[in-house]
Amino acid sequence: MTDYRVVFTVMLIVGVAVYGGLTGAQFALGSGQDGPETTATEPLVRGTTIHLDRSGRPTVVGEVVNGFDTSITNVTVTVTFYRNGTQIGQVTQAALRETLEAGDRAPFDVHMRSSGEADRYEVALSYDRGGEVVPGLTVENASVAREAQSQVDVVGEITNTRGEPLVVDRVVATFYNANGSVIGARTVRPSRTIQPDGSYSVRIEFRTLGDVPSLAQEFARFEISIVAARA
Repeated sequence: MTDYRVVFTVMLIVGVAVYGGLTGAQFALGSGQDGPETTATEPLVRGTTIHLDRSGRPTVVGEVVNGFDTSITNVTVTVTFYRNGTQIGQVTQAALRETLEAGDRAPFDVHMRSSGEADRYEVALSYDRGGEVVPGLTVENASVAREAQSQVDVVGEITNTRGEPLVVDRVVATFYNANGSVIGARTVRPSRTIQPDGSYSVRIEFRTLGDVPSLAQEFARFEISIVAARA
């Protein structure tokens, strides 16, 4: 059975800085007004920002936080875009990691299917209780390899600490600004098998050339997470 959460709504200020920098901590449940910060005792959406991608499509990024004391799976967000009170687009998409253990979080990166401008958006979250995360892959020596105004490259070493071969199904990098909001998320899928005590080096590029604004210039920190599978 799928659990559906209350819709999170954000009103954008039409003006000079319409896109970027809006934090999910200021969301009010089911309204366009600011509300109190939500305590993470259940799954929620936080830290969203919006920008136009290089094709001119409104794009919302943020993260899902699992506040339950058990895992959740099939984590999906539906972003609805509005302009002048009219819905101009809606996209449903899985989070970049679909199963989250208690206290874990995963980013999402949702593009409207056509170009345009939005002055409001809503993010609805759905998930199923349960799900298994395959343990044993850890990220070591994570660092910034390159930082420029429109690009940030990060690297890390993935190590298998489990006594069996594991597959690196997906590597996800989440990029944050100084306020802790998500400004981007990127994924690579190496589908590489790592033997026990073995390792694999990964590099992930966060390029925002042509985006409005180019949020790489707001970069402050990043996190790398992994989706593992049994070989």
